[in-house]
Amino acid sequence: MDQEKIGNFIADLRKEKGLTQKELAHKLNVTDKAISKWETGRCMPDYSLMEPLCKILGISLNELLQGEKIKPDLLVSVTDKNIKMTIKKIINLKNLVRSLISGLILIGVVFISIFTFNKLNPPGDILNTATHITFSKNHSDTDTINAIHTYELYFQKKYRNYSLKDVYYDNACLTLEDKWSARKDYDDIIILAASYQKRTKNMYSYFVLGRKDGNDWQVVDKFNNSKK
Repeated sequence: MDQEKIGNFIADLRKEKGLTQKELAHKLNVTDKAISKWETGRCMPDYSLMEPLCKILGISLNELLQGEKIKPDLLVSVTDKNIKMTIKKIINLKNLVRSLISGLILIGVVFISIFTFNKLNPPGDILNTATHITFSKNHSDTDTINAIHTYELYFQKKYRNYSLKDVYYDNACLTLEDKWSARKDYDDIIILAASYQKRTKNMYSYFVLGRKDGNDWQVVDKFNNSKK
């Protein structure tokens, strides 16, 4: 479909009818700017306006789409051509719609997956990120849980390519806490042992969490563990 050719055809027929762009626009209940866009090939008339436009200009819809008067002996072949062109556009439109729907479905699936994952694995949910918890002997269960929450948030941020396997408390934690407490850097110290994994490699470390002046726990140091 040649929009420029169709536009020139509309302009020529309008002039033959002795109509100005404004007069034609009035008959079709559109603006003269719309007529100008049609005639310069910048856009096509809306489908709902094609039939009344053809009546005003004294042409058939096929002639409008062809952009020229059609001789009677060529009418069938031109009609077939326009029908095929219309069918092709409909098929392309359907394919586009199908692709858009597929894309929206994919986005929906991804969104639901992320939403479900976040629901099942909320930040700080110690029961979902660690296989079991062993509480600190030097602190209340509440303090230990709060420290673990802080540690998990830290782990999720700093160790994005790792998976946390376990958080536990052992005798080494107690010994390290005594050493750290003697430094007087923090009002309170808790040390957690953690096992985590990157691909097939297992790692074990001690993480020091401290707090002072009534503030929340924060991770302040890390010690490697040679545990295998």
